[in-house]
Amino acid sequence: MEPIRSRAIADYLSRLHAGLDDLVSRSESVRAACEAELSTMSVEIARYRQLILDAERESKQEAEFYHGTLANAGLRAANATSKISTAVSARSNQTSGPKTAKSDHLRSAAERILRTGGRPVKRADLTRELQAAGLLANSDNPIDLVRKLLQKSEVIGYDIKTGYFLVEGGH
Repeated sequence: MEPIRSRAIADYLSRLHAGLDDLVSRSESVRAACEAELSTMSVEIARYRQLILDAERESKQEAEFYHGTLANAGLRAANATSKISTAVSARSNQTSGPKTAKSDHLRSAAERILRTGGRPVKRADLTRELQAAGLLANSDNPIDLVRKLLQKSEVIGYDIKTGYFLVEGGH
């Protein structure tokens, strides 16, 4: 009876050992899957951190730009009273034609800037270039004007991370 009993114990231990090996193998594959998921999540977290940094940087650039624009607006305020009556009378006689022509001219200039640069341009940078060209001289809020003029453009697109870009198939 002794050999049968020791054989049964040996078989039992062998099955137990095989079960433990299987359990270790499964736990290693679960661990590997968890590590892969953790790695993927770390990459996503890093990407989101970079997006936040980019958004903060662009926000800071726009704030600095607005600050400079407001300082220039203070200088223009001295001339504002004489221009008010002229502007009111000009606007009352103005049709939508000249305003549309000016908007089209600004869109065309923005398109040329993007085409010349060959890469996306941040909103504040594009606004600076349009101002340097003398196209936004009378605007109290040039960044907002650029945003409004280009938001419905079929040729120019906008991405919060990269800025304005030429849409494929554009003119």
